[in-house]
Amino acid sequence: MNLLAKLFDKTPSAIDIRLQLKQIERDQRKKHRDLDVLEQTKLAKVEQAVAAKKAGKQELVQDIFRDLRQIEIDHGYANSDLRRLSLAKTALTAFLRKLVMLEKNKDRKSLQNLIRRYKTSSIQKTIDSAEVDDDTFGNMLQEILGEEEISVAQEKVQEDAGFAEFDRAIEEMAKSGEVGDQEPLQAAAALRAKSRQSRAMRPLSDDDLDLEKEIREAEKELQDLNREIEDLRRELAELRALAAQLKAQQDSKNAELQAKQSELEALIAEGEVNEAMCKFLRSMISDILEVMKDLKREEDEVKGKIYDMEGRIAGKERDIAAKQQELAYLRSQLA
Repeated sequence: MNLLAKLFDKTPSAIDIRLQLKQIERDQRKKHRDLDVLEQTKLAKVEQAVAAKKAGKQELVQDIFRDLRQIEIDHGYANSDLRRLSLAKTALTAFLRKLVMLEKNKDRKSLQNLIRRYKTSSIQKTIDSAEVDDDTFGNMLQEILGEEEISVAQEKVQEDAGFAEFDRAIEEMAKSGEVGDQEPLQAAAALRAKSRQSRAMRPLSDDDLDLEKEIREAEKELQDLNREIEDLRRELAELRALAAQLKAQQDSKNAELQAKQSELEALIAEGEVNEAMCKFLRSMISDILEVMKDLKREEDEVKGKIYDMEGRIAGKERDIAAKQQELAYLRSQLA
């Protein structure tokens, strides 16, 4: 998978790592869906096998058995991928916290040493093997991150996000004995809302203040990007209008050219050639052709600008999408 190796080809920023973490979370959700599909397929295959056995179709039963064996293999691969994603998420989460701390202290040298230790370590091979236990992996991270991050390295990423809150809600209901009509997940949601309310009422910590500052800066950058893209779109609309105008002028000149050519052909067909008139018409045709050539050249230049402008807009749209992701992540950390 080479998640870390690819990221550490260059010096990653906090934004790079946060985006990579978001991608890992998306990949984890996809793998969980894949596992659900495999389980459903397995159940359906078993039912088919039972029906085939009852019908005396032994050959079909054997085919279904082979299908089930392949499903088990696919299930094993998916579980291994999930383990790799979980290990990569643990490593990147720990690294991100250390990186933010070093950037906050403007400790560039320690940051470079940290990246070097990541690059020279065997952590990517360990992740790829997907066979390491959590304690051993935590020790590897400690060696890379240093003693300051021991507590971070020992944290484990939960595969089932939200279970801790759900468990607390169940425990609270079990102690009070007042479950009523409230479903466990609804209770968990209420508990989260209560937690957010209490957080909002307490004084903001230094980390919270830093997050709020980052959010304000990200919001300003997003506003600037939106203004830039609006200006670019206005310029693009003007260029497209100019291109349409040049095309209309070319069509008009082309019609004029055809008319003069027809007039010249009719004059020659009369038999009595008027040299002066023919010369005049040929001169007009030549002038029209020159004008058309200039219009075509100008249209090509405008089309080139349109192509470049569309590329710039597409780039800005990607920047906006990335900034929105970053902003959503920062807000989720403050929530």
